[in-house]
Amino acid sequence: MGLALMPLTASAYLLSFMFLLFMYVTMAESWNMLSGYTGYFSLGHGLFFGVGAYAFALLVLKGKLSPYAAILVTRSTNRSATSWGRDRKGE
Repeated sequence: MGLALMPLTASAYLLSFMFLLFMYVTMAESWNMLSGYTGYFSLGHGLFFGVGAYAFALLVLKGKLSPYAAILVTRSTNRSATSWGRDRKGE
């Protein structure tokens, strides 16, 4: 319950810190599931993470897009790239 109410009461620094913390925890957990449980070495999820972050930054800073719209654009771009790669794998 406390984490749900934190955006209403916390400072901007604490919100930024918590965002980065949860973002890196998510990346660490995905690496743990992929490499730790399956033993499969892959840096693909890091690539998608980096490309999405870079595209988001470009859209917000250079494209003057709102952060919410940039999230939608980067999510749809990553999803279409993922499905394109999955479809081409079958060829």
